[in-house]
Amino acid sequence: MPGTNRVRGDSWTIALPEGWKAPEALENGTVYLDSADESKGIYITTWTLPPEDAPAGAVAAAQSFKDKDVQMLQQMQGYAWRLLDESVDEPEAGAGVVMADHLADANEYRIVTKVIARPPLVVRAAFHDYLCDDYEVSREYFAALVQSFHLLTGESDVYD
Repeated sequence: MPGTNRVRGDSWTIALPEGWKAPEALENGTVYLDSADESKGIYITTWTLPPEDAPAGAVAAAQSFKDKDVQMLQQMQGYAWRLLDESVDEPEAGAGVVMADHLADANEYRIVTKVIARPPLVVRAAFHDYLCDDYEVSREYFAALVQSFHLLTGESDVYD
């Protein structure tokens, strides 16, 4: 993708538009990425599940983490979240990918969540548009970012 900078974590990679700020590590191990004007941000969190907590399969693991995110959105006071799109995919190599696109219209706030699970590894990227006054513009802006978010294997990145 031209005009982008590739950012890598321990288990993931993403291509960001030029001008985004350097990654910031938060206390809980989450990495926060912020646009230059601070109107958009991405939170990326990685978990390694102990065997006793790992769901039966990759899609089930991804779905479980997405469901917890939806519960958290529903508990946010002052926000009425609407689900605009959702997808479930099981690409090659035993990974499950679940995406959900939510919009709080009155607050002009959009969150797209992409969860990739290859148990015991689960990685979630939450793409925030804090000033979403035009859904189509936001959708177009984030499409390439969401698509570029991948898990890493030993040799290369995988899983769109």
